[in-house]
Amino acid sequence: MKKNKGICVIGAGRFGQSVIKQLHKLNKDVIAIDKNQENLTPIKDYTVANYIADASDLKLMESLGIQNIDTVIVALTENVEIVASLLELKVKNIIARAKSHRYARVLQQIGVQMIIRPEEEAGVRTALFATNKSFIKYTNDLQELGDGYVVGSAVLTSEAYHGLTLKKTNFTSLNVIAVMVKRKNNSYLPDGNFKLLKEDLITFIGKIDDVTRVFEMISEKESIESKKE
Repeated sequence: MKKNKGICVIGAGRFGQSVIKQLHKLNKDVIAIDKNQENLTPIKDYTVANYIADASDLKLMESLGIQNIDTVIVALTENVEIVASLLELKVKNIIARAKSHRYARVLQQIGVQMIIRPEEEAGVRTALFATNKSFIKYTNDLQELGDGYVVGSAVLTSEAYHGLTLKKTNFTSLNVIAVMVKRKNNSYLPDGNFKLLKEDLITFIGKIDDVTRVFEMISEKESIESKKE
């Protein structure tokens, strides 16, 4: 395998498959490795190559040229031996899954650059939905960024904001920033002069309560003028 700027995903279980499918949507070349053919079959159309292999086998990984791949994602929970092999092969970027905080510390100590805990992250996201009715009502695309900040998207349906530029809205005064607008099949990184239209899908970053308030504002019928009274 020659120098490869793609991404290798080790472990094609449910979590690994979801990662592979998302990478495919992002137009990335993906190589998948798993011990079981049955795990690789569902994602064959989303990858450029599949290998049935034990990823902890150093010589086998070297023969596959894993050391030449730009980023390797270890989607398995039992992965210390695999990570050790990748480190010995001097893989540049390793993203590894941790099943607990203790396991995460072990991965950090042996040199993993990025550690993910999908179960914990899903739990945080679920709690945010459960405690904020506006999130449930207006969006199903929410991520917790840490320190009380979230990023989420909602559709603009309020006539009050139709045709306004971002600098004429009061989003920033509410400590919320619009970082992306998706309009039909196009996505934009808006500046202050970007004009909003109905049915725009707007992505915001801010504190939980502030983002919730903005979701409610862009989705209601009440006018801006009536809010000022």
